[in-house]
Amino acid sequence: MKLKSKSVSADDLQRFLLEEEFSLEKLRRESARFNPFYQLVGNSHGAQHLVFWKWLLDPNQNHGCRDWFLRKLVLSAYHIPAAIKNQIQLSNHTYTEVHNQYNHQDLVIENRRAGWALLLGAAPEEDLPIDHLAIQYQQHSQRDFSPQAYVHYILLATRPHEARRLPGMDGYDTILFNEVHQWLAEGLSSLELDDSVGIFIDHYKRYLKLEVMSAGKELRNLAQQIYWKHKSALDYILANRPILNTPEHFQDVFKFFREDDRYAALTPQKDEIFRFLPAIIQDKFRYGSYSWHHMYEMFCLEMVFEEDSIIVKFTFGGIWHKDAERREYLQQLKDSMFDTMQRFESLQPYLSERGHSRGKYPAVAMYPLMHLSDLEDAEGNFMQAFLTRFEEFEREVLWPWTEEVSQYIPDRPENS
Repeated sequence: MKLKSKSVSADDLQRFLLEEEFSLEKLRRESARFNPFYQLVGNSHGAQHLVFWKWLLDPNQNHGCRDWFLRKLVLSAYHIPAAIKNQIQLSNHTYTEVHNQYNHQDLVIENRRAGWALLLGAAPEEDLPIDHLAIQYQQHSQRDFSPQAYVHYILLATRPHEARRLPGMDGYDTILFNEVHQWLAEGLSSLELDDSVGIFIDHYKRYLKLEVMSAGKELRNLAQQIYWKHKSALDYILANRPILNTPEHFQDVFKFFREDDRYAALTPQKDEIFRFLPAIIQDKFRYGSYSWHHMYEMFCLEMVFEEDSIIVKFTFGGIWHKDAERREYLQQLKDSMFDTMQRFESLQPYLSERGHSRGKYPAVAMYPLMHLSDLEDAEGNFMQAFLTRFEEFEREVLWPWTEEVSQYIPDRPENS
């Protein structure tokens, strides 16, 4: 494995382990205590908080809140002009999407028809990487949105921060978790929610109060003290820990698919999520549904890179054609193909319980392609581990699925 930082001495590493043995044990013991919301949020990392907000801020999700929390977010953002706030609130939210950016580091809440997008980040830790956020803001704005779109960055944080203006960035808003906690309390008391939804939201509200806003502060302070005392050793350990979702690994996978004639690589090289199809069945899905940028297909295999795993999703795209009649025709095709694939023998062990054809980007099935332990078994050789697991996927799932597609999914009519 290629090292990413300057080496440190063995004495530094040994001193870190010996001096902090009892403190590390305390952190391990206290962090491991049961909390039902840890299954979703984990240890206060911003990316994990956004898993919850991705669900709650989507007006089209199954929580029954419609756009109530989205309106709270918009009205609390001081630097969004009043006219834009009205525009967002009056938008047809049928066309509002909420999705993660690369590595789940922030959310995009956008309505391309109305011409606006909100980028949402979360920083429950004390330190705020504002320069990093500004770079993200610039990259997203330049890459994903038209020059005419209104784009604004909002950060959820534990304490106030100066909204600095950096080159190429018009500013951003910081909303404190204290205020977010008030939204949740107000929503629970004023909205008519299903019991399961109310319990779920209440778990998160209590999690914020206990772990982010107060009780978890002692552990965070202890962790920070350990870090600054042994910064060089910990930086070395963190920089060189094995992970799967590196740009180098993505490019290696991209190169593999580009060079293998059996596959159609549907993702531009500069993208950060990899999509592909077996070339032999690609034409069955090329209906021009505008599901993804740079793609004509309404279905693809989507390879999702996480730190400790890689998952292959059998995913249908959204139907965004401008013509209403064409849109309904494509939706009927999507319904039929989705239902057909759910009956495929090859996918039965991996069917997605939540998938339904009327969802925007529903997954019929999800296959666990690779885990971090596979990289360890291959002694850090990523492509060796990837190819071993991918060949198993081909043999057990992909090629049997391809045969079923050839047999049961109709060919695309000419001029369609």
